[in-house]
Amino acid sequence: EDMATVVALHNNMNEKTWAKVVEWERQTFRESATPKLLKFMGRPHDLSPKARFKHYVLGHPLPYDRHDWTVLREDGSTVRYVIDYYYDESRARETEDSSHPDLHDRDATPSLLVDVRP
Repeated sequence: EDMATVVALHNNMNEKTWAKVVEWERQTFRESATPKLLKFMGRPHDLSPKARFKHYVLGHPLPYDRHDWTVLREDGSTVRYVIDYYYDESRARETEDSSHPDLHDRDATPSLLVDVRP
């Protein structure tokens, strides 16, 4: 059961992250953008410059994970997205379904925050 919870949360976070990448692409590249994930790299021990600034200058908590995703645009160009994942205890829910979120429910895990940017 623990593994089912981890898989459900992980899959939901990936879907939430991808939705934010597509949103960025549609705002900065083309409104009808349909990017493809070219490369995924987990970097849990590397702080992004933004996370470092937020933590050491502004006193924000550290992210619990970082990913770098490279997407392929329709025109053949690539862009790297830096993604920091944060946990906010104050937004955590203690409901039965909160540990098994639906794959595409972007609001299912309000305590897991995603900071996505190119």
